[in-house]
Amino acid sequence: MLKLLMAAIATSLLLTSPNIQGNELVRSVKPVKAERVVINPVNINLANAQQLTVLKGVGDKKAQAIISYREQHGNFNSIDELLNVKGVGEKILLDNKELLSL
Repeated sequence: MLKLLMAAIATSLLLTSPNIQGNELVRSVKPVKAERVVINPVNINLANAQQLTVLKGVGDKKAQAIISYREQHGNFNSIDELLNVKGVGEKILLDNKELLSL
């Protein structure tokens, strides 16, 4: 019992001592809150090139291809219609499906 009491006092003293550099014990550690990143859906019928480039696998060239397709054929009727755009394949569609809207 005495050993447990001594261990508790020693731990208490170490935890309340001032911060020490190097390999020694630090008095307290503040928890860090994880930041949550929220990406708004991208409306493929309204988005400009900059908005389209937030999609995974879509750079300036593919963003412009999406806009050109939209200008030539009218609004997309479904998300899957993106597959008709040159350079947009199944992988890009699957990687971004949850972010896309009409």
